[in-house]
This record gives sequence, structure tokens and C-alpha cells, in this order.
Amino acid sequence: QGGGERRLSREKGHYRACVWSSRGDWVAAVRQDRGFYLTLLNSQTGEEQLLASYYLVDSPVFSPGGSAILFSAKEGPASKSQLYSIDLASLKVRKITTAEEAGEPTWGPLY
Repeated sequence: QGGGERRLSREKGHYRACVWSSRGDWVAAVRQDRGFYLTLLNSQTGEEQLLASYYLVDSPVFSPGGSAILFSAKEGPASKSQLYSIDLASLKVRKITTAEEAGEPTWGPLY
């Protein structure tokens, strides 16, 4: 049954690395348009909220409860990719320093 396709975004640029929240009400995406932006799209209205902007942004992933997003980003052309988290209630971004260059983040159990 399902519905037909419909455009979710209204902004210019290219969207990639799109991921759905577990409830299906939000889509986190990387928008590339004269820079890289981590954005949050309301799946019903298409309203877009800019969450972060870096030299390069990649691989967003929602926390299991949907309250935060992990992503990797580079602060400049000579910097290495690092992990970042953003709390969706406060929009506070936290850098998670890694010894090596960060890749694609994922949530997992704590040991």
C-alpha cells in the first residue's frame, strides 16, 4: 500500500548519508552546499534544522533512544576526522577525541 514518493527537503544542495530515527519522525542527513552541514529533517513537514557545520561532515547515526546523534567531522583540510555527538534537546555538540582518525560511528553496549 504505502504512499507515493515525495520530496522531503526544500533546501538547495546535495543530501547524503541520510538515516531515519527509530520512530521514523526525523531524518538526519549531511547536506553539501558550499560546505558540509549536519541537518535534521522532520519527516512529516520537511522542516530542516541545521545542527552543525564543519569542513567535512559524515556518517550521522541516531542514538537508540533518538535523543542524540553521533557523526564524524573534520575541522579543516589538514585535520583528522574526529567523532562528535550532539544532544538533540540542548543542541550541545561534544567532541569525542580519538587516538586515530574517526570513521563511521555506531552505538553499542558499554562494557
